Amino acid sequence: GQVHPDVAQLAGLHEGGLVENGMGAGIANSFNCMARGILYADVVSTVSPTYAREILGSDGGERLDGLLRRRQDRVVGILNGIDTGVFDPRTDRHLAAPYDAGDPAGKAVCKRALQERAGLTVDPERPLLGIVSRLVEQKGLDLLHAIVPWLMRETDAQLVVLGSGQPHLQEAFLRRAEQHPGRIATKIGFDAALAQQIYAGSDAFLMPSRFEPCGLGQLIALRYGSVPIVRATGGLVDTVREGLDGNGFVFHRFDPKDFGDAIWRALQCYRDRPSWALVQERGMREDHSWDTAAQHYAGVYKWARRLIGRG
Repeated sequence: GQVHPDVAQLAGLHEGGLVENGMGAGIANSFNCMARGILYADVVSTVSPTYAREILGSDGGERLDGLLRRRQDRVVGILNGIDTGVFDPRTDRHLAAPYDAGDPAGKAVCKRALQERAGLTVDPERPLLGIVSRLVEQKGLDLLHAIVPWLMRETDAQLVVLGSGQPHLQEAFLRRAEQHPGRIATKIGFDAALAQQIYAGSDAFLMPSRFEPCGLGQLIALRYGSVPIVRATGGLVDTVREGLDGNGFVFHRFDPKDFGDAIWRALQCYRDRPSWALVQERGMREDHSWDTAAQHYAGVYKWARRLIGRG
């Protein structure tokens, strides 16, 4: 079919192969495969409804926002799912004890086992915060590092960190663990068994991302009853709802104070154990399986077929 010349120019389709990105800048003698894909696709899908909106702006569009805005009537966001057979605290072989939303007693056993393995003070009353992540600024690890002094001074929370990434952040969290033995534990690298144990043993799970197209960590954390504390971006804001009527805690500005405030709200809720149990159970009972996501994808494919006149 015919391509509007302005759209063709944005995708690098005009004479000479000059790529024009969504902001109008060009690079000679090259082309942008992503731009061409967006241009010719019947439907453009990404991994959460909020991220589908975010990529229409200059901050999230990675210089393709102009082209995406021209095609925004064909842009959709479908949340990722998780394998609920693999991520199941009732059957997870890495855990010290099984549990589920109907019988959560085993989670306390998992917390003790995590405290012991991580070298933290064994105390069932202390709130235990966990994070499993690439240790990079995109994931907000610099923000987490910035609030550690406040966390250690103003709360009794413990923190366990698992991941690898930027060397300066790896070293920073290793130093924090040395400075606060019994309160902070840092493990550099990937350890699948320990990751599962953190989801199961932590009371709350941290995801202070700068941006997050969907995020899987918060979905796994919900499944394991680790209440997520997240920044309101991408799929995080689509899956985590604030407070006693929700399933977690949310902050908006990428700012140490806002992040600390969200943790403080969570810790206040944690002290009210019946309320905390309700938030935990609500998250554990939610369906974030691929079965749900697959139904949405099936609907998009049907829509695409109608768009091209095939039923």
